[in-house]
Amino acid sequence: MPESSTKNSAVPARRRAGVRHYVPRLLLALVVFLVTLKLADVLVGWAGGTQTRHRLRLAPNAELRHKSREFDYVFRTNKLGLRGPDVPFVKPAGTFRIVVLGDSFVAGYGVADEHVLTRLIEQELAGPRAEPGARFEVVNVGRVGTSTIRELDLYESLGRKFQPDLVILAYYLGNDLAEVVQEQTDDELAGWTPPGRVRQAAYVCFPNLYLELAMVRQSRKQLREFTRRGESEILDDVRQEAVARGRDPAAAADRYQSLSSELRADVASGVLSEQRIIDSCIEPDRLVRALDPDDHEFAVSWPRTKSHLDRLQAAVVRDGAKLAVVAIPAPFQLDPESLEFHRKLGYEARDSWLSEAPRTAVTLAAWARDRDVPYLNLTAQFRELKGPLYFVEDVHFNPEGNARAAEAIVRFVRDRKLCP
Repeated sequence: MPESSTKNSAVPARRRAGVRHYVPRLLLALVVFLVTLKLADVLVGWAGGTQTRHRLRLAPNAELRHKSREFDYVFRTNKLGLRGPDVPFVKPAGTFRIVVLGDSFVAGYGVADEHVLTRLIEQELAGPRAEPGARFEVVNVGRVGTSTIRELDLYESLGRKFQPDLVILAYYLGNDLAEVVQEQTDDELAGWTPPGRVRQAAYVCFPNLYLELAMVRQSRKQLREFTRRGESEILDDVRQEAVARGRDPAAAADRYQSLSSELRADVASGVLSEQRIIDSCIEPDRLVRALDPDDHEFAVSWPRTKSHLDRLQAAVVRDGAKLAVVAIPAPFQLDPESLEFHRKLGYEARDSWLSEAPRTAVTLAAWARDRDVPYLNLTAQFRELKGPLYFVEDVHFNPEGNARAAEAIVRFVRDRKLCP
């Protein structure tokens, strides 16, 4: 055999020997990497309370500037991710403590710290009508974008730790019944996996790291809320959210493109929250499902609400406190301008809301009456007041709305003898 042929045959043999030498090392390195990653996953979940943090979605020590045509302020949270000052869990002796649960109305979306509802309630309680020596603390346990399901979680995970004497649940009539079908119960979360085989595999193997990355993505999304966006980027967000909600992404995109050029320009420039447009394009029936759902929708949403209201009342009573419910009307129940603006956004809206009690308000009042839970609906009082109480485009309380709501809630609490 020629010498060159012998050399050529020796080259593949050496390569095969090299592969056999390095493959075990690579496999060992991969195993070590995966085991290390799994240990990191367990450690992160244990040390950071990942599962609870992801369920509650509270960003601690956040400072986000919200600037629109209607407001310009900094949304600040404390070390627990709640609005307001840090409050120790242990209640000082001689102090009457109120915990307020709710969504973005409680969290004070749209207003600076000095105009947040819970701060104004505390100031009103300590005013001239307070009994000599009475001390009050009002703890904000509100979270932006929540419903009765997560409000129960917020109470059980955080609210009860503050040792409240009174718990007030603020129920927003404008979307709480619609959002309760979007949020997952504990049982539903236990069986949840993300879409796609790769994501599912990553979640099954490293659930805590997966959720930590999801929270980072959510924070980045919040930071982009009031920034300039390209129309293609907005359309991508609309389509992705439509898919996540089980709606037709093409129809949602078409609805966005059918909006007026002025509205689309406002979203692109950041003066109108993108989320307002996303909701109207994906769910134009959302307001109806919140206020006046048909029998089919009601049979899905109300039992979920009722079961969590019942569980919340039972938990509060077990803790030796009292529960009260305050219904916050939507601005399109009070203001024709707000009603018309929501129609421009693409929502179905009914003139009857300006004068009649919607199905959700009637049902909630009946639940409170049957359970002997003190109940306040702010709608009638707000209709008697003059001047704007809400931001028209944003729908949340403006500073005046927070002040008038705080006054009404304190009158209610005192009249019903729920506090000293």
